[in-house]
Amino acid sequence: MDTCIICNDDIQNGSNTVKLREKGSIGINNASIESCYQDWSACAFTLRRSYVNPIVIKGLIRKSTSPALLATPPTLRSEKQFSFQEDCLFCVLEFLEDNDDEQLTVKDLVDRMKALCGDEAYSQPYMKQKVQEHYRTSILITELNGKENVVTFRQTASTIIHNFYKESQLKKSDEDSKLCLLKTAAALIKSEIRSMPVDKNYYPSNNDILSHEKHIPESLALFLTVLFSEKDASLTISSIGQAIMQATRPRLVIEPLQLGLAIQMHHMFGSRFLVDTLSNMGFCSSYSEVQKFETSAVISKQENTSNHYDESHCLQYVADNVDHNLCTVDGNNTFHGMGIISCITPAI
Repeated sequence: MDTCIICNDDIQNGSNTVKLREKGSIGINNASIESCYQDWSACAFTLRRSYVNPIVIKGLIRKSTSPALLATPPTLRSEKQFSFQEDCLFCVLEFLEDNDDEQLTVKDLVDRMKALCGDEAYSQPYMKQKVQEHYRTSILITELNGKENVVTFRQTASTIIHNFYKESQLKKSDEDSKLCLLKTAAALIKSEIRSMPVDKNYYPSNNDILSHEKHIPESLALFLTVLFSEKDASLTISSIGQAIMQATRPRLVIEPLQLGLAIQMHHMFGSRFLVDTLSNMGFCSSYSEVQKFETSAVISKQENTSNHYDESHCLQYVADNVDHNLCTVDGNNTFHGMGIISCITPAI
């Protein structure tokens, strides 16, 4: 059965299906001319009711004359799929550079990556490989102070002196040469401070406070000895030297004289403002560190006492508060305190 070339409907019994008037014929002829068809039958077959619209015809012409699309269209940076392992690795490396004063291990870096991307984190051997590939010769992974796979930047004394030698070969003014020499001396002292063994799991003991000169490196002690003019400045050298070490590695070390002074000031005056002010100036530990020390001391004392009594002993804690109307440091003319003792019978 034949179909109409205009509307594509079936032609039944040769009867007229669509009556084409003069206006419609003009529109079809114009559409045929604009669409560049030479054969009318091909044009009529292709152009249905919607194709007589001039806007649609212009769009088809523009599409046929437009350049071919690229086989691999460029993608925007924002369209790149996020990779946890590749992108989180840079966050881990940035964390390493920001905390290079601490003795971070490969395991610490893996734990940091697990906190960022969970199960997508690298294993320890692969993390070690990626860190070495990124930093190459400027990184050193070795055992240090009993800890395995400690990641440190290769800033040894020989490297510092070699860099100073290369800088000294350049033509500089006397002022620039002096600044370069001072920076080299500071880098040497800082490198030796970072190489000293530290352990933040335990607070300094009384012996550590008494042997204060053992807690600063030789280079720093020599520098301060030359700097000070006193004949016997051992305590001054130790106190200022430990303050420098505390400022160099604030999150890793607890210097004995710094902690001892903070405890003594808190015991004598009981002022948080005073302790924190001296701490901000770099003279002692913070008030929060003093509180942690006191809590640890109580727990440690309790553990030591519990080892000396059994079920045959009776232990009781007795506590009471006391108020004194004194002119204290805070100016409130009142001192509030509390004491607690443990009573054990029979005596041990």
